Amino acid sequence: LKQGGNAIGVMLGNGWAVMDQRFGEPIITAFSSPALFLQIHIDLEDGKRLVVASDTTWKTARGPVVSDSIYDGEVYDARQEISGWDQPGFVDSVWVSAKPAKPTGGVVSAQMMPPIRVIDTLVPLKMMHPRPGVYVYDFGQNFSGWARLKVKGPEGAAVRMRFSELAYENGMINRENIRRARAEDTYFLKGDGTEVYEPRFTYHGFRYVEVTGFPGTPSLDSIRGRLVHTDVEPTGSFVSSNPMLNAIQKITRWGLRTNLHSVQTDCDQRDERMGWMGDLQTTAEMAMMNFDMAAF
Repeated sequence: LKQGGNAIGVMLGNGWAVMDQRFGEPIITAFSSPALFLQIHIDLEDGKRLVVASDTTWKTARGPVVSDSIYDGEVYDARQEISGWDQPGFVDSVWVSAKPAKPTGGVVSAQMMPPIRVIDTLVPLKMMHPRPGVYVYDFGQNFSGWARLKVKGPEGAAVRMRFSELAYENGMINRENIRRARAEDTYFLKGDGTEVYEPRFTYHGFRYVEVTGFPGTPSLDSIRGRLVHTDVEPTGSFVSSNPMLNAIQKITRWGLRTNLHSVQTDCDQRDERMGWMGDLQTTAEMAMMNFDMAAF
C-alpha cells in the first residue's frame, strides 16, 4: 500500500480446479473458467480495519495468456499485454463487470500450507543442435517447473518450448513416457527489445527443453530452468562415507520435491498427476524425515 491511489490487479489461470481433461479425456469441473474469491484485511494506524473484497463492481478483461493447462502448457501472446492495467488511474471503461460464480460447496478457507513458488534457478549443462532450427537444452537431471526464455526478435515471432525427461541418441527429445500431455509453452514476441518470459499457470517435469522458432541462434543464456514446487522447509539431512547411500538420499529428496504441488502427486510429467493414497503411505516417513510436512 502507498499514499494516494492504490490498485489491485490479479491474473487468473487454470489449475487443479479448472482443467478440461484428465488422462487425456474431457472432464466437467465446478467452474468452466477461473474465478477469484478475494478478501483483504487492512489494519490502519488509528486501529480501524478496512476490508476490500472482490465483487461484481470489479472489472475483467482478457490478457496475454491465450490458453493454459497443467498438462498441456501455456500460450502467451505478448502483443496482447495491456500497459498499466494493474496501476491506479488505469481507464477500464471498455472492461466488463465481473460475474458472480457459483460456490463449490463445503467450508471455504485460506490455504494453510506453504505456497507453490520458484525455489531455485538451474543452468543448462549443454545445448544440442540436432536439426536445423531445433535446439535442445540438457539440464543433466529431472526436475519440476518451467523454463525462463530470454529472446529478442520481430513482433509476432513464435518461440515454442517442448519438455521431456528423455532424449534419443540423435539428440532429439523423447516424449513417449509423457503420453498425451502436450507439455509445451509458446511465446509470441511483441518485438520490443530483449524480452523475458516464463509461464504462470502450468508446470512440467523435465530434463530437456526443445526450442524451435527462435529468431536467430540461441545460446546457453537463452534458457534457464526454474525449479517449482510447494515450498516445504528442509528439516533433515543424511550423509555417509558410502557414495551409493548418498546418491540414494539425493534422488529420493529430488523425487519427493518434484511431486509436491499442493497435493503430493505420483509423477510430474505425463497426462496423469494424481494424489494417490498408496504413494503417500509409502513415502510419508521419508518425507517427514527430510522436510517440514506438518501443514502439507
